[in-house]
Amino acid sequence: MQDNNKVDSDYFKNQPDITEHMRSVLLGWLIDVHLKYKLQPQTLFISIHIMDTYLSRVAILRNQVLLVGIVAIWFASKY
Repeated sequence: MQDNNKVDSDYFKNQPDITEHMRSVLLGWLIDVHLKYKLQPQTLFISIHIMDTYLSRVAILRNQVLLVGIVAIWFASKY
């Protein structure tokens, strides 16, 4: 049985246009947004999981990185 919620730990090998550094910058931005809007701690963890799951399955362009983060935190805040 395959676990659909499992994130590939080495998903950057399938990302031709983004790097691990770009992910770390995005995580810093997500933390800043999380603190600014005083969101629940679970929201941050869920948004990181959503972001990593999406990035492990879909190759994106460099100019779409922030959009992935915005959508992830928005979805997580609705959870």
